[in-house]
Amino acid sequence: MVYFMRWTIEFLDTEVREKLYSLPLDMRAVFERISHLIEDHGLAGMPAPYVKHLEGPVWEMRLTGRDGIARAAYITVKERRVVVVHVFR
Repeated sequence: MVYFMRWTIEFLDTEVREKLYSLPLDMRAVFERISHLIEDHGLAGMPAPYVKHLEGPVWEMRLTGRDGIARAAYITVKERRVVVVHVFR
């Protein structure tokens, strides 16, 4: 039997989490969809429409909705963890 450790998505702090939850519902839904894809499949196969490398260890999730676009910047850490460090429109 092969054990597969799922990826986890965490927030740096409550301020970052609150910024995400202040976004319109459709943008939050995109974040949830991308998060589930990462949790289930990891980062290796994430296509460009969803994520983009920014610089060094920093990547972004690209959130689009009827009211525009937002970004969730994240870094990866050991043990298959993604930490969202900043959310902005």
